[in-house]
Amino acid sequence: MSAEFRAARSSDLEALVAFYDDIIDWLDATTNYPRWIRGVYPAADFLSAAIRAGELFLLEENGRILAAGGLNHKVPPGYEQADWGVAAGPDEICAIHAFGTHPKAMGRGIGSRLIAELVELARRRGMRAIRLDVIAGNEPARAFYRRAGFAERAHASLYYEDTGWESFTLLEYLL
Repeated sequence: MSAEFRAARSSDLEALVAFYDDIIDWLDATTNYPRWIRGVYPAADFLSAAIRAGELFLLEENGRILAAGGLNHKVPPGYEQADWGVAAGPDEICAIHAFGTHPKAMGRGIGSRLIAELVELARRRGMRAIRLDVIAGNEPARAFYRRAGFAERAHASLYYEDTGWESFTLLEYLL
C-alpha cells in the first residue's frame, strides 16, 4: 500500500472535516455505532485544536485521506476505574480519539495500518500503553481493536460533551 502516514497540517482541516462528514453520512445510512454527529463530533474546532497540538494523524494516498485518528494523553475521568495491564502515569500512556477509516477505503487494511503506525509512534515516544474507549453497542469497533491486539480492561460510565453519560468499554494495548 502506498499510503503515507503523517501528522495532519492546518492545510488539511477542510479535507478532514469532509472526511469525517463522509464517515458520518455512511454511519447514518447504515448503523451509527459510535453515535458521531455532523458538526458535533468530530467537529472542526476539535480537529483544528488537535492539528495545532500535533495530535492528529492520517493516512493519505494520492491526496485523499483514507484514515485519521488522534493520539494524545487526554482521558476522561473514569479511566482510573480500570484494572489496567500496566501501572502508568498520564505522561506514560497515549489515548486514541476520533479514529476512522473512509467508507471507500474500508476492507483494504487501512484501519489496521493506521493502528500499527500509531502504536509505533507511541512506542518511539517511550509510552508504556495505548488506551481508548468504545461506546457500548459498538461491537464492530470492539472487535477491530481486539484483532489489533488491544485487551478489554473494564466497562465504565464516562462523560463526553457530545454523548453525555454513557457506558464504554475501556481497552489497552501494552507497548
